[in-house]
This record gives sequence, C-alpha cells and structure tokens, in this order.
Amino acid sequence: MKRWIAAGLACAVLAGCGAPASDVDETAAGGPTVDVQDLDAAALDGGQAPAFAPEYPGGEVVTSISATEGGKPGGIFAFRTNDGAAKVLAFYREKALAAGLTAPPVASAEQIFMAQGTAGDVTVTTTPLDGRTHAQVTWSSR
Repeated sequence: MKRWIAAGLACAVLAGCGAPASDVDETAAGGPTVDVQDLDAAALDGGQAPAFAPEYPGGEVVTSISATEGGKPGGIFAFRTNDGAAKVLAFYREKALAAGLTAPPVASAEQIFMAQGTAGDVTVTTTPLDGRTHAQVTWSSR
C-alpha cells in the first residue's frame, strides 16, 4: 500500500500544481509506473473511500488514485475549491471524528489535518494558490 500511496502522492502533487498528467518513471520514483488520467467526480474513489475521507462538496477533483493491498483499501485524491483552508479542514475533521478517529495536535494546524483510529487514517493538506485552496487527501482503511 505504501508503494501505491507514494506513487499517487507524486502524481497528485504534479496534477495539483497544474502540471500535465504524466507517467511516473519507475527508475526515477523507485516504484511502479503509474499513469494518472483526468477523472470525473464519479470516478473519485472507485466506491472504496470510507466515510472519513469523502469527496469535498463542490470541490473540483484534479486527480485520484485508489488501491487495495491485503484486502485493505487506500487512496489519495487532490482537489481545488474556492473555500478557505479552515473550512476544508473543518469538513474533514468533522467526518473523521464522527467515524471515531482521533486527531492529535499538529504543528501546522492551519494547513494540515491528520487523524487515525481503528477504522483507518486520513491526512489532509491544503495550499493556497491563485486565490483558491488546493487540497490533497490521503487515506487508508484498516
């Protein structure tokens, strides 16, 4: 799962920054080749995402990757929204806490949210760019 998430992270960062979707070179990235395509919202997570990592309401999905390893799904997706980072993070905090996850304090609480529990883990990072909030959600189920 870590290999998929690492490859997905690299792809999501590229797509989230406005770079064209492209292959990740296996030699350069040290993992499998992953081709990221533009996805519509219906293809966000292949129906696997847990309640603590849903699509953000009104968010424009930039890229999405999900995988299952050992019967445990996980994924990563990036999106853009006109909402501020505080609103995005509050949305995911509410979903995570409702699912029984706990959120430890983090140094950069204004731009990141992390939570974990018996159901899984979620990390949400936000970046302001061009007057919009760009966010990346990484999740795994247990």
